Amino acid sequence: MSTPDRPLVTFALFAYNQERFIRQAVEGAFSQTYSPLEIILSDDCSTDHTFEILSTMVSTYSGPHSIRMNQTQHNGGLAAHINEVMALAKGELVVVAAGDDISVPGRVEMLMEEWQRNGRPSGMASGTLNIDVSGDVIGQSHWRGKQQFLKAASRTELLHGFVRQEIDCVLPGCSAAWSRTAWEEFGSLANGVVSEDDVLTFRSLLLRGIVLIDAPLVKYRQHSGSIANRPGPKEQNVQSYLAYEKHKSEWAGMEASTFRGILADLDTACQKRLIDDETAKKLFQGIKATIVGLELRSHWWGLPFHQRIVHYTQCPDRRFPLNFTSFLSLETHSKIHTRLARFKRKLSRQRVKKC
Repeated sequence: MSTPDRPLVTFALFAYNQERFIRQAVEGAFSQTYSPLEIILSDDCSTDHTFEILSTMVSTYSGPHSIRMNQTQHNGGLAAHINEVMALAKGELVVVAAGDDISVPGRVEMLMEEWQRNGRPSGMASGTLNIDVSGDVIGQSHWRGKQQFLKAASRTELLHGFVRQEIDCVLPGCSAAWSRTAWEEFGSLANGVVSEDDVLTFRSLLLRGIVLIDAPLVKYRQHSGSIANRPGPKEQNVQSYLAYEKHKSEWAGMEASTFRGILADLDTACQKRLIDDETAKKLFQGIKATIVGLELRSHWWGLPFHQRIVHYTQCPDRRFPLNFTSFLSLETHSKIHTRLARFKRKLSRQRVKKC
């Protein structure tokens, strides 16, 4: 039973074609120490054995948590999947997880403690341990810099910095949790949204803010099948760089769709008087400029050289292209990066030998 001090929390696990990793993800959900907890295991109509594994694990579960199964009727993508699960969720705080990551047992407990201690902010997130396909740790994410920035900057500064992509997303989706009010105030995600963390960052900054904690409560997996968390090319060859650059172009196009959804949330915020007109006007301009820049990145490799020059001089996002090689053809660009990578690797070996 929920109480004011220990309200009901929803742990929502989203899965799609992750049969290789889903068992560990579900075990992480089942291992949570917080109570009362409802766990929603949702599959977006996978074509592999993900849903069968979920069903088997639920049928043998005998722990203290309430378990709910869900499967979409068809694969509608990230936004539709989250919208469907949020219609089922009953918790005051919703802790989200992916079917290829692993939550440590005390994740919900610590998030809830910090949520209560900090006045129930709209968004929460923890640090992560980054792991590879085999589960080996390859790094750790710290939020100290973002924590200091969240405390030092005003809400307006944070909003402007975010919509212009001058600061990274401050509510990382891999370890996020959000208050139900951050959802109910704005409603479902717009079609085409592929970065729910961007949308929830914007919503949370408009409402009761975001709190980050450094503790690594999620093992965040990097692999080639990930939507956004795809590692750079490990093999130093042209084909690897070609594939990587094409992925970045495709992702930029999807991000543009996400920011169109953020525009709709800005309109809702204006209607509900959550923001003053002058700030809203500047945010609108910033979001439109970001969309233009993202669309340019998305179509960049298909543009002739003279059009790249014209579009780049007119684009408000001067951070792209990052160097002169981006004005060359994709294949030539990839060849140069391949050779540079080999040269750096050779220099590194020579330094090791000298030591």
